Amino acid sequence: MKTRFALPLFACALLNAPHALAGTDLHVKGRITPNACALTMANGGAFDFGTYRSGQINEGAAPRTTSLSLECAREARVAIRLIDNRADTPGYDPDNAGDFTLSTPDGQKTGTFRIGIVEDSAWAGTEKIALVRRLPGEENWSLGATGEHAPVIPNAMYSFQWRQGGVPKPDALSRWRVSLSANVNLATDIDPGKALDFDGSATVELHYL
Repeated sequence: MKTRFALPLFACALLNAPHALAGTDLHVKGRITPNACALTMANGGAFDFGTYRSGQINEGAAPRTTSLSLECAREARVAIRLIDNRADTPGYDPDNAGDFTLSTPDGQKTGTFRIGIVEDSAWAGTEKIALVRRLPGEENWSLGATGEHAPVIPNAMYSFQWRQGGVPKPDALSRWRVSLSANVNLATDIDPGKALDFDGSATVELHYL
């Protein structure tokens, strides 16, 4: 919204009026502050898979879960986006939708991990909410799938709407919570005779819409 003032024209009229008195300046000031929202992730955002024998972790290691919650000072339309912090690792494949990079401390790729939104875990207070998403390069929002077979896509935008149906779009909410799951998939060419430390990292960005 734009606000316009007719002050310049009014000032000109005063200057041209007969017997104009000495004037002074008028100032209009204001400030808009962003809605304060905070993301909180349980367990410090860590999904710890512990220690496994070689080959075991790809043979049915249970997903690890944690919760992600949002609290805002007032209702706001926001979205989250996950960024792979290891996207510059040699062997990274941007065409593998849903894959984030696992690597060793010295930067060697060791596999991938996937983040999912646990089915029926999204709530705003006591009301269930629906996931919507906008894929990279797209302008429109669509309904997002949940569960282990619908991983979060790196760089895509995710938000929530009330479950009344209609056109998929983010709704203004003051709070929500959701459960995230993580699965790992180590590369098949890893030397089984060597101990291996691996980890992955992603940033959860908060965007005001």
